[in-house]
Amino acid sequence: PMVLAAKDAKPDGPARIFLDKSISPVAPLAASIVQVPAGATLPEPVHAHETELLYILAGSGTLTVAGNALPITATSVVQIPPDTKHALVATEALRALQIYTPAGPEQRVKQ
Repeated sequence: PMVLAAKDAKPDGPARIFLDKSISPVAPLAASIVQVPAGATLPEPVHAHETELLYILAGSGTLTVAGNALPITATSVVQIPPDTKHALVATEALRALQIYTPAGPEQRVKQ
């Protein structure tokens, strides 16, 4: 078991990474808190082998998954299967818990 303390999270761009392979080489997932400013649009990434789970902590927007526009607000939970296009438009500043399993796609915020 691991406790992922907030004080130990690594800030990287719009994310604070709590767990990834750089923190624990045997991590079965990656966990981070991401912040997206109001009006921001995130492009349509596709993660070939990873499932993504978003739990919206605050804010609102539209998450388009496989062509389906989904309104999201605080407490929304969205699971995005592997190999599925998805994009985000934040209508309000958005904060979300983001989990990838297996870890990997979170590395793009470090670039």
